[in-house]
Amino acid sequence: MGLFSRLFGRRTVMDELQSTIEPVSRQSPLGRGRMSRQDPPESPVIYRILEKETRSIRKIGVTNNGRRRKKEHTKSGLHTDYTVFAWKPFDTSSTQEDGYAAERRHIKKHKPAGNRHPGGNGPRGSRW
Repeated sequence: MGLFSRLFGRRTVMDELQSTIEPVSRQSPLGRGRMSRQDPPESPVIYRILEKETRSIRKIGVTNNGRRRKKEHTKSGLHTDYTVFAWKPFDTSSTQEDGYAAERRHIKKHKPAGNRHPGGNGPRGSRW
């Protein structure tokens, strides 16, 4: 309630508008917790490819199908016996743009050598 409402006991247009506005969530679309090292699902994930010995991050990415992306990286030689494919699922309410934004944040923070772009370059409009 605003000052006018408190003084005169009537609701204003601003009070009505503020009561209809939903708070914006500042939470990550990933939630909390560690990344999994088990086989990824066939659903949207953010992933990291890590060196086994040093735990340094080789690559960070997002995909709409974690299992397919892991196979692609294995076939290309980026994911080998000497690396770990760690992943985390996206919240079911997150959008594709949320995923690309998370990818950009993680790449900016960790600066992995295997990422040639700042992230968020994936195709738009694909199934997420």
